[in-house]
Amino acid sequence: MERWNQGIGSDKVVKPLGYDENRSIADEIINGNQMLQLTCLNISDGWHIWAGLVIQNDGTVPTSVEKPIIQMLGAYDHQQSFSINTYFYGPFEHGGYAEV
Repeated sequence: MERWNQGIGSDKVVKPLGYDENRSIADEIINGNQMLQLTCLNISDGWHIWAGLVIQNDGTVPTSVEKPIIQMLGAYDHQQSFSINTYFYGPFEHGGYAEV
């Protein structure tokens, strides 16, 4: 029997240099490994972040990844200042890539 089992295997969030403890960033993989939720406090103009994900398919049916859906909540003063860049690498069929 074939099965689909694609999800986020791991993630890593890189904070900007000089980002202090008053500007916390929390990351959590939720919704059955289908969503990365980032909570960022005290952002300002010029702020940036890098988030990397490993998308794994442990099922028997080939799958594909489409452009991510990005929602910003509570960033009303800065939402127009954000630009999002998305990069895809792979697919990788072998190797120790489960950790970002």
